[in-house]
Amino acid sequence: MGRNSGASRGAGGRNPSIAAAFDELRFGRENMLDLRSSLPTAPEATRRAEAFLRERQVAQAGEVLLVTGRGNQSEDGVAVVRPAVAGLLAKLRRSGVVEGWQEHTPGSFVVTPAPITALFEAPRRHGDRTEAVVMDGAAFAGLSKETRMALRTLAIRSLQALGGPVDESFVQDEIRRQFSALGRSIPPDPNRDAQLRDAAIAALDELDREIQQHAEKWRLRDFVSFHPSFTYFARRYKLHEVGTIEAAPGREPTPRHLQNLVAAIRSYGIKVVFAEPQLNPRVAEVIAQEAEIKVLKLDPMGGAPPYGSDYLQLMRANLAALDEALR
Repeated sequence: MGRNSGASRGAGGRNPSIAAAFDELRFGRENMLDLRSSLPTAPEATRRAEAFLRERQVAQAGEVLLVTGRGNQSEDGVAVVRPAVAGLLAKLRRSGVVEGWQEHTPGSFVVTPAPITALFEAPRRHGDRTEAVVMDGAAFAGLSKETRMALRTLAIRSLQALGGPVDESFVQDEIRRQFSALGRSIPPDPNRDAQLRDAAIAALDELDREIQQHAEKWRLRDFVSFHPSFTYFARRYKLHEVGTIEAAPGREPTPRHLQNLVAAIRSYGIKVVFAEPQLNPRVAEVIAQEAEIKVLKLDPMGGAPPYGSDYLQLMRANLAALDEALR
């Protein structure tokens, strides 16, 4: 990928090599971590590298550079820091901190931090027990009102994107999960509150951008769902919920209601009726047969394969269903 000039850094006071100067121009000093100059132990190098990569992820950095050295100054010339950092990168990819990396030179890696929302997804997707969701209640209580509101907004918007219930117990669970995920990447220092708030706002923007990229490709805007679960979602992304099969859970639709729904489907040129995996699809199938359209599923709750309780995977499964119905 990059070129290694072969020039070594001299003692203090000497100009950096041409390659190092180009690296600084490309990445910026704030996006570079030099683990070579201080000759750290492997544990110290991985600790510093993890803290750096988590901080750069929250700062929404693009590519960053980790300089590990080749191990020429290690005991017996056997590299210690470089393989330790390579192992760390694999771990951080599983944890949703790192999206990918590649060798820049024999003594450095170019690393791409993952989107902030990957922090919420990774623990559930990979089943990593070390990433259990544990919220420090005292730390949360000490946050500013603005930061708590940013986390709450992110939680509510996430639930709305799924079409799930936005009652207080669900919101608190989502706040707890997101605060725990973000808190692992933000060290305790005087600026932690502001950094956490910025991270929550950035995650909200990422979520919105991902959905908006899909919504911009939807040619159709009208749909019929099983329940009015996606009302907020439809309003935000300029969709039109023509009707629902059940106005409320457990309220059986009348024959007249179903006749009106079939007429509306034909009038609006709707191609799909949405069922929910937690409920019997029989009524949706009857409507689809009468209107000569397909049945797809929108899941407002999760908990089922292939995504389980991973809300980002669940959201993407719902987006895939919407893509098929509305394009």
